[in-house]
Amino acid sequence: MLDDGACLHGYALSAPSADGCRSWVLGLGVAKQLRGQGMARRLMQETLRRLPIDGVHEVWLTVEPTSTATIALYRSLGFAEQGAREGYFGPGNDRLLPALRH
Repeated sequence: MLDDGACLHGYALSAPSADGCRSWVLGLGVAKQLRGQGMARRLMQETLRRLPIDGVHEVWLTVEPTSTATIALYRSLGFAEQGAREGYFGPGNDRLLPALRH
């Protein structure tokens, strides 16, 4: 979390699978006024640093196919696209499925 004690400025949310070997990144957000300063990268790097400590060997997430900056961030962190799903969140809400394996 990016929190100054008065306001939440960013977060990364992940959840492990039942067996604990895989985790999904469910959300990543940074306050609009702080975007472009590397905050999302820092949040993801910290998340990725912590997950193997808990026994996680694969990290999965979904990303909107038109979100080029987000896709570039995940690729730079080592994620590789494993496919895509049309209508993942309903009609017209397609998603790419990148994963990172340790």
